[in-house]
Amino acid sequence: MIVSVGAPNAHLAAYEQELVRKMRRICAVSFVELAASRARTPHARRREEAKRILRAAVHPYALLDPEGAPLDEEMLASWMRTKPACFVIGGPDGVDEHVRRQAARCWRLGALVHSHALARAILVEQLFRVAMAAIGHPYPR
Repeated sequence: MIVSVGAPNAHLAAYEQELVRKMRRICAVSFVELAASRARTPHARRREEAKRILRAAVHPYALLDPEGAPLDEEMLASWMRTKPACFVIGGPDGVDEHVRRQAARCWRLGALVHSHALARAILVEQLFRVAMAAIGHPYPR
């Protein structure tokens, strides 16, 4: 399960759905898309979105955040073996500290900061890569 704040990019969503379709036999990936807050300040938006995230996320969850620890394929593969595996991606303003504190893991996708829509697509691609490796498929060939 991937819980994300904000509308997905249509082009990236099509790519994500194609990968989800390909790995359907290996593992199930579902999306919970939460509307971005329209509150006036970033702090108020993060606080409002945190309530929605914490209601939607399955605990324990892994938070993808620019302040997290580096994520590698071994860590991702290990997390995917947890049942159910849940990932949280915040909105354009990031996440409230409550979401960060309740996360079982806090990882970043790399040294660069990505939009939440791109972070979601990267995560799905990495889930696909790990799923294919688990069955011995020579992805990305």
